[in-house]
Amino acid sequence: MFRAPAVSGAFISSTASVPSVASVLSLRRAAQAALAVAVFATTAVSTAPQVAAQSKDKTIYVSALDPTKKPIAGLGADTWAVKEDGKDCPVVSSKPATDPLDVVLMIDTSVNAQPTITELREGLAALAKTLYAGPAPVTMSIMDVAAADVMVAENKKNVDDALKVLEKTFGDRSGNTVMLEGLIDAAKKLGKSPSPRRAIVMVNIDGVPDASRSSLQDVVKPLLAANASVWAVTYQNTASKSIQQNGGNSGDAGTTGGIIGSGAVGQNLNYVLTKVPEGTGGMRDQIAVANGLTGSLTTIANALVGQYALTYTRTSSGPPPQMLELGQSKPGAQILYATAPVK
Repeated sequence: MFRAPAVSGAFISSTASVPSVASVLSLRRAAQAALAVAVFATTAVSTAPQVAAQSKDKTIYVSALDPTKKPIAGLGADTWAVKEDGKDCPVVSSKPATDPLDVVLMIDTSVNAQPTITELREGLAALAKTLYAGPAPVTMSIMDVAAADVMVAENKKNVDDALKVLEKTFGDRSGNTVMLEGLIDAAKKLGKSPSPRRAIVMVNIDGVPDASRSSLQDVVKPLLAANASVWAVTYQNTASKSIQQNGGNSGDAGTTGGIIGSGAVGQNLNYVLTKVPEGTGGMRDQIAVANGLTGSLTTIANALVGQYALTYTRTSSGPPPQMLELGQSKPGAQILYATAPVK
């Protein structure tokens, strides 16, 4: 059994002899993981083949952020603890992730983006510059998501090519989006990526009605198959505030108390935005003004650039594991990881 007292104690039910348990894995983190499993692990269970899991090494990509949302460097293997379905998994190594990063950037390009298009372009440029300045090769594809999702650029491998596309971002004539369909297409594209390190970055405007016809299951299944982290930024501007003031059922439930779009579709998008990023190892940021886009998207880019490649040994036999838990001994750290175990 794995024995690293200061770290593995995070998962011991009796904590009398382990005073640092709370700093290693808080009850809040455990509750959040349980919520994420409701979306991802149960779907994985229904689709995964029931075959014996062999003992072998698995690598996951993890972000560790300090209270100011900056990446924490220098976390070695002895600072982490891993469990699959409650069973200890020995940590083999922890090192900065240098595997190629494949990113799909989804941008809400409805007409509502036009009033703050300058701020949007600046934020997108900051994201691209930070990603490409990192130690790992980056491939970026860019999707405009208005009345239809359109992949305007694919597989840009250097920052100059990406910036040439992003500086042409503009508000479409449509007043709504199809974010769920865009997310499905992004997941399917990344599912074919030669790199196991994959991410989707969504930038949407608070309150813009969504015309997607996809169900929650339609979205979750390709995301599981793609094994991609999802990162979402929701922002407001004068157009979105006008929608909220004049529309009875628009607005983002996370910031205004309303529902994106209308009916079940709007609720699905809101659920995806609030639950999916955490369940996949990403994060969501909600900002009240568009001039916060640069800071928010830079934070996301830094979290991706600063990821760890954490390798552990799967020791269980029987059906594939359903739940991954991760702890670490750095006080105050926020760790971002996918709660569904890798295959």
